[in-house]
Amino acid sequence: MKCLLDANLPERLVSIIQGRYDADCKKDQGHLSDKEIYEICKKEGRVLLTLDTDFSNRLLYPPHQHPGIVVFRLSRQSLKQVTLAVLNFFETFKNQWNLLEGSLVTIREDRFRIYRD
Repeated sequence: MKCLLDANLPERLVSIIQGRYDADCKKDQGHLSDKEIYEICKKEGRVLLTLDTDFSNRLLYPPHQHPGIVVFRLSRQSLKQVTLAVLNFFETFKNQWNLLEGSLVTIREDRFRIYRD
């Protein structure tokens, strides 16, 4: 799976994930708008992982035209909580990446939901 970690996710996650997945980080690409990030992921075939709830807007960022958008909606966004949530996401979806294609996935500490248009 190819993914892009938005700038609001801990940079150290990239090094943890890169051993198993093709992971990139928005911080490496300079300051980009949400629309530019959406388009880069679409063009490169990358699933977007973010804490930015703006990407939950399916009218602005239609998931059916995208490799997948994953929004972490965590009540606590400490480094530890975010890292655990992202690693749990990878463990939960391993070998099931096809579920992300054209979907918006929202992830909370205790559950996730997949939206398809």
